[in-house]
Amino acid sequence: MYKNRDNCVIILSIIEVGEVMPKIDLSITIENQNNKNHLQTKAIIIEDEIIYKEKDDTLTHFNYEKNSLVRENKDLIMNYTFIENQKTEGTIKVKEFNKKIKVFIETKEIKKENHDIEIEFIVEDNHFIYRIEEIK
Repeated sequence: MYKNRDNCVIILSIIEVGEVMPKIDLSITIENQNNKNHLQTKAIIIEDEIIYKEKDDTLTHFNYEKNSLVRENKDLIMNYTFIENQKTEGTIKVKEFNKKIKVFIETKEIKKENHDIEIEFIVEDNHFIYRIEEIK
């Protein structure tokens, strides 16, 4: 469990033990030129944020209103904000050294429909497509 972000421990517990919060089934895909990672998981929605846990205990938050993505595990906290057709600055915090690395994100396209989202972006010359799809 991680205690760095507000409510992180509570949210992990909710996802793990299946409290009363409404859950949705998701298909998550992140792909670049070299890899394609796919995950099917359960998620919860709190206000404008969808929250799910990845296989390696990475807790992921995606805020639909702000188009922000935060991924946290025992080693790192990655924080990206996407603005279509613009460049933004993201950070990756290495917990062991308490250092933040700045990365530049160029968002090509954002598509949203209900709980589904697709974001095409470039980080450090690597082209990515990130997809969240609700399984119905």
